[in-house]
Amino acid sequence: MEPIFTRKNDDYIYTSNTDIDFDSQDDIYLPLEVDTEFYQPAYQPGVKTTPNTTITVQYRSIFQSNGIIYAHPDIAGYSPRHTLITHPCSAGNYLEDMGYSIKMYRETDTSILESMPTLNLDLYTFFAVAELYRIFDGIYIADIDYLCTTKDKYGIDQARRLRTFTKHGSHYLDYVLLPWVWSLAGRNYRVALRILDTSAVHGIANYSAFCANSGVSLKFKDNFRQEC
Repeated sequence: MEPIFTRKNDDYIYTSNTDIDFDSQDDIYLPLEVDTEFYQPAYQPGVKTTPNTTITVQYRSIFQSNGIIYAHPDIAGYSPRHTLITHPCSAGNYLEDMGYSIKMYRETDTSILESMPTLNLDLYTFFAVAELYRIFDGIYIADIDYLCTTKDKYGIDQARRLRTFTKHGSHYLDYVLLPWVWSLAGRNYRVALRILDTSAVHGIANYSAFCANSGVSLKFKDNFRQEC
């Protein structure tokens, strides 16, 4: 099995990915980069828009140099050259290719969920609002719908970037606990989903402010500005 899990994260700094003891009750973290590819038919005036088609979902552990590409079920009828996704969360196929045996299901009994250790699924993506519904499918999609449409104490929302959140008193936590159970090496884990969107909507600003907020230095931009 490839070492892709870790035991702790501290402000998004993960400890070394040492071997995980699945016999313990310790919480674990699974930080993954994810990207998707889709096809959008060209717009034709007066013609009802055809839904876009997801082509691939790509994963890479932050501890691995290379990622793996998977074919989305949308293209199952086109004899895709990549492995077809078979899990309600496409990360399941990646875990199998990393050497882990995994089963995914839902559990509605809160007492059972609370007795389990937590698997923190940290998904790093770019412009997550376009990726979200391409990553999950099947029995998990209704839970994603609920998180996006019912945002009282916890949910998924989109402002400058997409985020997962849970209200905790006057504070916000950056994850949501889900009724998802992943069975790994005989140990059942409850899944906590954390989406870390690396893009953001900026809003109106001049070029200088945009670059400053993006961490881009413009050393010579004002060299020729006329002084009043």
